[in-house]
Amino acid sequence: MREILFKIQGVIKGLRYTRTGKIYELVVGPFSPDKKEAFLKKVIAEPSNDIAEVDLVLTKIQSANEKRLNINTRLSFQQMKLEDPFRVNIKVDINNRDLQTSMEPREIDSIWNTANSMIESHLENLSFQW
Repeated sequence: MREILFKIQGVIKGLRYTRTGKIYELVVGPFSPDKKEAFLKKVIAEPSNDIAEVDLVLTKIQSANEKRLNINTRLSFQQMKLEDPFRVNIKVDINNRDLQTSMEPREIDSIWNTANSMIESHLENLSFQW
């Protein structure tokens, strides 16, 4: 992917990359409706079985390898009918927080490798024990 990005940069004059990252997307479940209250207790203060949709977004700033990174996590679920099973969608976007004038291939690789090394522990910290 890095090679493709820099080939495109060679074609489009003046194109500079200021931010890079990786997005990890997972869908877990299905969970039966009777598990919903236990899940909701982990993410909101007053859970209710009447809740059919949840969208939670949080961004954590963390330093790694002498860089400041955004770790944006989106947690969501949606039920069309309250009696339906549900799945939990988790999307994690890890990218450099400090924009640069132009990132070199080595810097892009560094951010991508750092994201790969961080994702597992980040997901473990999100784990829900029902």
